[in-house]
Amino acid sequence: MTHAAHDLYMTDERILDISLKYHFESQESFSRAFKKLYGVNPGNFRKYKKEYHTLYMITERKRLDRKKILHFYEGGVTMEPKIITKEAFKAVGLKSRSPQPGEIPALWNEFRNRLSELNNIKNPHIFYGLIERQGEKVRSFNYYPSQEIMNGEDVPEGFECIHVMENQYVVFTHKGSLDKLSDTYHYIYGNWFPKSGYDFAEGCEFELMDSTRFFGPMDENSEIDIYIPIK
Repeated sequence: MTHAAHDLYMTDERILDISLKYHFESQESFSRAFKKLYGVNPGNFRKYKKEYHTLYMITERKRLDRKKILHFYEGGVTMEPKIITKEAFKAVGLKSRSPQPGEIPALWNEFRNRLSELNNIKNPHIFYGLIERQGEKVRSFNYYPSQEIMNGEDVPEGFECIHVMENQYVVFTHKGSLDKLSDTYHYIYGNWFPKSGYDFAEGCEFELMDSTRFFGPMDENSEIDIYIPIK
């Protein structure tokens, strides 16, 4: 499926021809399988290339070199994740609409610089990178650097209160610097999900950073937990 995504993104081959190349019985069966994995049908994935660039880069099948193999098999990512149910919670954060990956560090810097304005944080050691998708339009999402709060009152100007509903999640732990984070997502979406028997559920996806385990974006001892809602 990731090779099919590459052909849709990088070539002008007909969708029917791509379907048959990868041994689907029809374009319809290919479209159903593609949408189940990516959350968008093949036609729109190709039509809105620019908007789906981040999705393509996260899920693109890339060659395994020695660095990636060591990341997977020397503990860089939990190969067998936890399945948990997490209760609903409220968070407060700064909202950005569909930011590109390079814009996210600046957003986090702005959030950290304004932490003194927040006075009802539940746990000052826990930070969330919340992803709130807009329906089935994967290209459209809101991203929030945020922290959990005890209530939704007294939200400072410029911040947003986000209600994260109770959900069942698959939880992976990424270990190492953030420059290897895309490799972890490649494994999750390209390897684990297609074989798992689970599907994506409605609700926020998020990265959880505990300052007792996350020591900075380039620290090889840092850990980040990745929560993806499932059904």
